[in-house]
Amino acid sequence: MEWDFTSKTIESWSDLDNLDIDQELYLFRGQSKYCWDLETTIERAFHRNSVDRTFYINHEHWMLYEFKRRAHLYLSYEPDQDDLISWFAQMQHFGAPTRLLDFTHSLYIASYFALINGNDNAAIWGIREPWIRNSSIKYASKFQDKLNFSELDFEDLSSYGLRDDQIRYSNNFGNSYIKQIHKDHKPGQVDTDGSCLNGLLMVEPNKQIERLAKQQGVFLMPLDIRKTFQENLVNQFLNTYSAESNKRVKNVVIKILIKKEARDEILEKLKEINITAELLFPGIEGFAKSLEHLVMVRSRET
Repeated sequence: MEWDFTSKTIESWSDLDNLDIDQELYLFRGQSKYCWDLETTIERAFHRNSVDRTFYINHEHWMLYEFKRRAHLYLSYEPDQDDLISWFAQMQHFGAPTRLLDFTHSLYIASYFALINGNDNAAIWGIREPWIRNSSIKYASKFQDKLNFSELDFEDLSSYGLRDDQIRYSNNFGNSYIKQIHKDHKPGQVDTDGSCLNGLLMVEPNKQIERLAKQQGVFLMPLDIRKTFQENLVNQFLNTYSAESNKRVKNVVIKILIKKEARDEILEKLKEINITAELLFPGIEGFAKSLEHLVMVRSRET
């Protein structure tokens, strides 16, 4: 089964505001160029520096170790040592490359991020949130015994019906999984026994980060960083749907083209509903980032 997604086009604010999807069912990510794939910061950093893929896990482990070792010099709050997803969230927040990819529950916030830093045709990716949550749980549950997580007592999956419970399960599984692959993986090792899984988890830090809260954010985390984010996403499809259900697969992921001609109008309308950098970024950072947007508006008035 080939991976496919539903395509839509936005040429005006009216198109965006009346988009014919159930927004509450999707996670969104805005990107400044339509041609860009979905890529994590660690994927981009390793590719930019021509790092051998067989060393990706080793380098990730080293960066995590160094960040945890020195974080006390800079942070007033430190996550629990074994809460690796929260550590990754802190690293991402301060600019370190990680395996986490930011999404938001808000189509309008995603639109802002798609448009504010570019003037080309932009994109908003959408992934159905119930699908990614449920498929994450089903996928993880297949492997928790195989991966020997003896130190964790996983509860019966029937108790994970609510969203918060499902996120908690994904976080528990993700933390245990990363801890194990960091422990077992040797530099340059080729994965021949399938110890590295290939799929996605929907995760959140246990203690919310202010910026993530303001942006209504959540993370999707690929399980095998030696493969691209989109390869992990496709594999999630293959583990969820049969070839006969390709129509349902197409509805899981959407990619929205925002024409560059609509940029100024949409940003002005977003400002009217208070979707600005000042709202989305905490403290003086948000005010400073908002100045560029204000200059754009001011220049049109002169």
